[in-house]
Amino acid sequence: MLRLPTLLLAAAVFASCADPAKVLELRLVKARANLAQRQYDQALAAFDRVLELEPRHREALRSKAEVLFNTERFEEAAVVLEGVYRESPRDGGVVQDLARVRCGQGRWAEALKLLELLPEAARTRTVWAEALSGAGRHDDAANVIGALLIEDPWDETGYYQLSRIEHRRGRAKAAELWGELHRLRRPQREAEQRARQLDSQGHPQPARLARAQWLLNAGRWQPGAEQLEQALKAHPDDPNAQALMGVLLMELGHAPFAEKWLAKAVAAQPGHAEWEARLQAVRKRRADTKDEVTPILKMARACAKAGDLVRARALALYFAQRDPREAPDLVVQWFDRPADAFIRLWALRRVAKVAKDDTAVVEAIRAECKALRIREP
Repeated sequence: MLRLPTLLLAAAVFASCADPAKVLELRLVKARANLAQRQYDQALAAFDRVLELEPRHREALRSKAEVLFNTERFEEAAVVLEGVYRESPRDGGVVQDLARVRCGQGRWAEALKLLELLPEAARTRTVWAEALSGAGRHDDAANVIGALLIEDPWDETGYYQLSRIEHRRGRAKAAELWGELHRLRRPQREAEQRARQLDSQGHPQPARLARAQWLLNAGRWQPGAEQLEQALKAHPDDPNAQALMGVLLMELGHAPFAEKWLAKAVAAQPGHAEWEARLQAVRKRRADTKDEVTPILKMARACAKAGDLVRARALALYFAQRDPREAPDLVVQWFDRPADAFIRLWALRRVAKVAKDDTAVVEAIRAECKALRIREP
């Protein structure tokens, strides 16, 4: 027989489970996780379960429409969003959601009309460009995406969009170039997706480390360092974060600081062969360099001279992101492939902001934009 305290506890648990607000929240959490993990069938079913409890739940309706859009069920997505739009015609997010669906339906004029309700600065530029290009305004669309990629040449949606635009305006080689770049970056998108999945599952620290790792592997050391700093701030004694910070600092030529972090990691996990090997390597470097911190640009030039352009590019980019006055010339010099055009423009624009009278920089920007057939920033 159950005792009274046990019965009371069971009753409390049952009551909490029967609370509609709590049930709604639990269902919403599950649905969000399914969507973040791109488990679209499960997400659709989960959002429908939320809507069983609250049929006009705004987030659930918009998220359901997102799932339908992502699975190319554009007509169904439109039906969902039209109802939300009627209820909230001034909600910018809803306006853009519906405009994106109109693009999927090929109803370009309607998409443009919706987006023109919003200030230009508030429009999602990939959606705006798709609507413009679909309506035949390919040069305007290229200018919109060009501006996005000059600001952030690592934007993952921009290159795909630019490839579509170039195809539509008859520039087959350019379309192939940007399409191939988008395909080559697929592993990075998948790595970021895994990090987001960890976040959605309630594992922020592994998510930070996963994101830091793929950024470092991709040669994007500055944002990778930012992720590591956040990880160490949240969990100062995390040996994985300590070891990864040590590896980065070793790559940057900061041997004394690299040793500090690697030693902490090894002390926390003795016998870790990789970390111990790196610790020995950094101690040897300290002895060879007499504890000097090698300047980043000096190291970058040495790497380039030795033929290690991958590391030279990563070092130059790291420095340029921290100081726009010093390294952009090296970014322009070493990121010299056609697919690097927007990285070069990004670096040149940073110089232009601090050296407004530098005519050589202005001319370089003009030449790059002319080759890309986009408006100068």
